[in-house]
Amino acid sequence: MADEMKNVSSYFASETKRVFSRASAEKRQEMYAAERRKEIFKAWNEAIALDRRGVVKHVTGLYYHAPTRVLTVYIDTPAWCQELLMQKHIFMTRMAEKGASVEDILFKVSKTRTQNPGFHDGSATAAAMRNAKEAHEPKFGERNIENDLTPQELEAIHVKTQKIKDEKLRNSIEKAMISSFALEKCKEIDKKS
Repeated sequence: MADEMKNVSSYFASETKRVFSRASAEKRQEMYAAERRKEIFKAWNEAIALDRRGVVKHVTGLYYHAPTRVLTVYIDTPAWCQELLMQKHIFMTRMAEKGASVEDILFKVSKTRTQNPGFHDGSATAAAMRNAKEAHEPKFGERNIENDLTPQELEAIHVKTQKIKDEKLRNSIEKAMISSFALEKCKEIDKKS
């Protein structure tokens, strides 16, 4: 069985090399982009697999735009979209650790929410309630989570990360820490109310 696997894997390796060597420069770029997209999706799946709340079942799709290095994640409900937005930098840091860094992650609510069995939009009442709720929600990207922390808390985060020499990594870790602390503060406020 192991020999058969070696034969199959060596066949695929040689066939990949053959196809790649005969491809035009443009086609090679497309192949590189496809491989990169695969790496990004794999890193995203590994990053959210660490989350214990079952984020995976709320993701309905992924799209990676290679020229801008932006990953778009489609989510089944606005609540989960907001939840993941608050943890965006944590996910970006986890992906970077896997060698698949992205410039940004956008979270969008899917137009079809079929993966969430609790969502029903068959009645006019449900649509009216949803429209009223969405009218009061902040637009995507409007919220600045740094406003949830005091200047002292922000300074403490900066002090903890100032020894990191790589500026991009330091900024990413700072943003992840800010997201994490802001999320914890929101949870504490929810417990009190």
